Order: sequence, then C-alpha cells, then structure tokens
Amino acid sequence: MPDAGTYAPADINTFGKDIKNKLNFGSKYEFKPNNNPAPGSYDVDAADKVTKATTRGATIKEPSNLYRRPAENQPDPGSYAPKDLNMMGKGMKNVTMGSKYEFKPNKGPAPGQYDADKAIAVTKPKTRGAVIREDVVPAD
Repeated sequence: MPDAGTYAPADINTFGKDIKNKLNFGSKYEFKPNNNPAPGSYDVDAADKVTKATTRGATIKEPSNLYRRPAENQPDPGSYAPKDLNMMGKGMKNVTMGSKYEFKPNKGPAPGQYDADKAIAVTKPKTRGAVIREDVVPAD
C-alpha cells in the first residue's frame, strides 16, 4: 500500500474518455414576458383590499428519532484501494444540461387591456348577510 501523497495511478487521464455524446450547457437567454399588470395600471389600494397578510412560523428541534441507524464505519484516508478508477460514468447514455429555450407567451391581457374594476368584482370576496326577524305566527 503506498503512503499518503505517493499514489499515482497510470490511467488517471482516461476518466470520461469512453463517453461519446456531447455535453450541452444550455443556450442563449430569450426574453419571456410575465403576466403582471402593465406599468401604471396596478392599483395598490385595490390590491390591499383583495389580499390578506399571512404569517409563517418554523421550529428548529434536535433530532428525536431513537431508532436512527448508527453511522457506518468508513475506512481511514489512504487505507482503501479502489478496484476501478473509471467506474464512474460507465453505462451512461445521453447527458444534457438542458435544451434550447422555447418562448411560450402567456394568455393574459395585452398592455392597456387589463380592467382593474372588473378584476376586483371577480376576485374580491363577497360578503354574505342575513336578516333576523321575529317569529310571525299565522292567524287561525
């Protein structure tokens, strides 16, 4: 077994040589418009009436699983001998990091066609009411 720092495998430059497919790291960015209201057509006061504030909370606790599997014993650095340095990546078919960006416009209204009053009528919660009256006994 060689000492730490003296290990020099003969085939270190063969890593990945068996992969025949090209790797793709993406393509040029293309603009995709969003579905927000056009500049100047957003009514902040109307938005405050339609939306509600929400609160979120979280608790950080120590692990409490008593049946947790104990940590495995791992070999010390330099005390193992890998069987095949080129094992990683064997049998891989196609490797890709994405594809060409495809523009998909949304189906929202065009700038200037958004009707805020109509949106409030559709999205604002409706209030329900009831009338309480005294019992009326029909005359016999």
